[in-house]
Amino acid sequence: MNRGVLGKRTAICFLVLLLLMFLTVIRLASIMTSDEYLTAANEQSTRRITVKTKRGTIFSSNMTPLTNSEERYATLITDEPEGINMLSEYLSQEEMNDIIKEIRASGFAVRTLDREIKAQGLYSIRVKGELDSQIANHIVGYVNGENHGVSGLQAAYDDLLYSTQKAEFTFSVDGHGNILKGSVNRTGLDYTAENSGIMTTIDVEIQKIVNEAMKDITCGAAIVTEVKSGKIRAMVSRPDYDINNLAQALNNQDSPLINRCLYNYNVGSVFKPLVAAAGIESNKSDFMHNCVGYSDIDGLIFACHKLSGHSWVSLRQAIKYSCNTYFYDFAAFIGADRIYKMAQSAGFDGVLTLAQGIKTEQGKIGNLTQLGISNRAVANLAIGQGELMVSPLALSNLYMAIANDGSYKPPTLIEGTVTNGELKEKLSEVKSVRLMEPTTALILRSYLSGVLEEDGTGFLARPTITTAAGKTGTAQTGMIKDGKRTTNAWFCGFFPKTEPKYTVIILAENANSGCTLAFSKIADEITRLSTIKQ
Repeated sequence: MNRGVLGKRTAICFLVLLLLMFLTVIRLASIMTSDEYLTAANEQSTRRITVKTKRGTIFSSNMTPLTNSEERYATLITDEPEGINMLSEYLSQEEMNDIIKEIRASGFAVRTLDREIKAQGLYSIRVKGELDSQIANHIVGYVNGENHGVSGLQAAYDDLLYSTQKAEFTFSVDGHGNILKGSVNRTGLDYTAENSGIMTTIDVEIQKIVNEAMKDITCGAAIVTEVKSGKIRAMVSRPDYDINNLAQALNNQDSPLINRCLYNYNVGSVFKPLVAAAGIESNKSDFMHNCVGYSDIDGLIFACHKLSGHSWVSLRQAIKYSCNTYFYDFAAFIGADRIYKMAQSAGFDGVLTLAQGIKTEQGKIGNLTQLGISNRAVANLAIGQGELMVSPLALSNLYMAIANDGSYKPPTLIEGTVTNGELKEKLSEVKSVRLMEPTTALILRSYLSGVLEEDGTGFLARPTITTAAGKTGTAQTGMIKDGKRTTNAWFCGFFPKTEPKYTVIILAENANSGCTLAFSKIADEITRLSTIKQ
């Protein structure tokens, strides 16, 4: 074969090879620019780290956050020496060892710190979350893993508070997993979601005072309402629970997840002022009674708490000493229908709703027909026993009316909605309910002040730096615990005794004391707080 032919064949093969190579390049370019390839390549080279899913805030009456109350810094840590050195001055050696191990394994680490550390290789996002110790768990409630509210106001206003916004780090990595310089992006630096939500009527400082005063009560409830407006300034249920350890709460036999402020209880003698009001408005307040320690009602003995008797007592003295036998006879003298109707006006047979899904149990007064034919049923009603079942929240109505010249505004918990840190949509005010005449309320305020100041049953509730009035109560529950009949202790009152500003309702389950001292602490500390604010 001559050299000319061989050269031509070589040239042809070379051209064919070039053509094949060109077609291969074209094919590779086509593949590399296809959507499927770009998506796969992007997934392989991009990382996305979500550090917080945002949620709206539940605020107090002065815009202090009850949720999102903790500010911290989610920090992306790379292998830059400057950032590592700065971080080592802040964290322990053990923590740093763990971080370095993570960086060696994956190219980065993420930690949430309580301050922002600025250095090369550190990237921070300020995030808002919950403190380990909340002050109003039973009001606020909690959320689930999908960021939806499960209980309390978190559930009631979930549509408003829920957000899909996230705080995230996104960055690119090379084939070895190392973060490419200049590729880190942060999202979630806009805090519109956290600066919006709902404003409650809760006063943070008063809530703290009530929390502290209730520490010695194992199971119970306390509510502070503003006399003129009906706004709830504090609401505490005991025992409390840890929102970060709900499993422990679920296994607690004392049921810490329930809000006892909303549940029905036998109320005992704290109901007597309502009976007294019905008697005063029936022009029968001059009724006198000789207490010998018991009353025989249709062949059944109804005892007074003082078995030796109180001798002759007036209505004022009967309230001061909480004489049961006086009220047995007084209720029969007044007539059950008058007491029943006043209890209805106080909302004791209804449901109080604070927000969607946050409401009291249906109150129970008893059957009016039965009360009309049974003297025993009337006697039980007269001292807050029998079928009468009322929540602590509903009891606020009665004591607000006495403190507020005979009328009350049903308790409220929500001021309105918040947008970008401002109250935008304020809820309309509730209407007043007239429960008794102003003169009746004035008389009762005087009588109830004697419970504290004239060595009555509530002398331990007497504050030291203000004046107050109120009523003690010990209610039989009908239950047996450790071989003994259980009782619930109560104290309901208001302060100061003239021109009252606050009503306080306190319950201690399975107890016969504790409420009076808690009231004294609450009245003194709120008064001290008000003085400081002036």
